[in-house]
Amino acid sequence: MQEERLTDKPLTKPQEKAIRALCAGANRKLAYIAGYPLAARWSDHLLTAKADKLFDSDPAKIFQKSLVGSQEDGSAEPVPEEDKRTMKPKHPGGRPSLYTATVLKKSRKYIADYEDYDDLIPSIAGLSVILGVRRETLHAWDRDPDKEEFSHILDELRATQERVLINKGLVGTFNPTIAKLVLGKHGYHERQSHEVTGGKGGPIETITGDMTPERASEIYQECMHKG
Repeated sequence: MQEERLTDKPLTKPQEKAIRALCAGANRKLAYIAGYPLAARWSDHLLTAKADKLFDSDPAKIFQKSLVGSQEDGSAEPVPEEDKRTMKPKHPGGRPSLYTATVLKKSRKYIADYEDYDDLIPSIAGLSVILGVRRETLHAWDRDPDKEEFSHILDELRATQERVLINKGLVGTFNPTIAKLVLGKHGYHERQSHEVTGGKGGPIETITGDMTPERASEIYQECMHKG
């Protein structure tokens, strides 16, 4: 079967979206990803080839010219904020970032429906598997000031995890030892106190200079006996 030619039919919505991103200032690869988010997982060679094929086609050039004209007269549609996030390069000239609007959407779904993924509690490890992104990358996104939205998502994940552990730990659904271990990461720690008292549970009496020799001797003998 011959490969489909772009001149055979009108541009699709994803193709138009990619061209709009190109006109908005994104480079070819990132603009293509704006229209086809899954392309972020492709090899650099494949992504470059697909982007060149689209943007060098006659329909794409015609559509691009129409957008440039509408921008000049002020009638062009603004690029949605969601698409700007996918267009923003993390490493200019390098591999496209995996950070997309789709990742944010899937992350929120995981937190809400973690049990559907056979997880007893939501976790960064579980999110890593669902997204297909390394945990180190998720932690890097969490620290990145340009990815504040994802940082908020991880805060929600941790809070949900803490809540589930507390509730299910209290009713005995979870093993208390495991629940206590995981809750330790949320700042919960068991405290033990030791109280030392004197005779009959009273305060410890110390020897002072104004005591009679007899009383000082009694206190000394009590301490020796307890030791």
